Amino acid sequence: MKVENVMTVNPVTAPQTASVKKIAELMRDCRIGAVLITDTEGSKHLAGIVTDRDLCMKVLAGGMDLETPVSKVMTTRPVTCDTGESLAACETLMQLHEVRRIPIIDGQRNILGIITASDLAHHDTPQNLQRTVRAVTRPRRKAVTAAVKKAS
Repeated sequence: MKVENVMTVNPVTAPQTASVKKIAELMRDCRIGAVLITDTEGSKHLAGIVTDRDLCMKVLAGGMDLETPVSKVMTTRPVTCDTGESLAACETLMQLHEVRRIPIIDGQRNILGIITASDLAHHDTPQNLQRTVRAVTRPRRKAVTAAVKKAS
């Protein structure tokens, strides 16, 4: 199966000049965990991705101002796939890079869609889904150990 048959088309996007507050509001209003970031308003050219985890770890925990441009907290070179990729290849990328979402782009890096763990839940075998979820939710031991020590 190809990613184009599974991807969510027309994913939510915002320009890199949008504030982190605006991105959080989009996530809340659209009930999503990530927004694809474009170069400019109205563009489809992928500049990055920002997730709810980015907002929590970088903005809230980092004490950033809510008017900070999202360009300051986004991932600028996210892992991507093109529409011709197989779902298995996309899932392997998720596992290797420990990401829950992969933007689907064309040859000019224009956004065509997004594949999320939720999409996999609807279209993949339970065994493949289990392997992917296990890979992308694996705790990083050093980070867990450091957090426990700091909390003590």
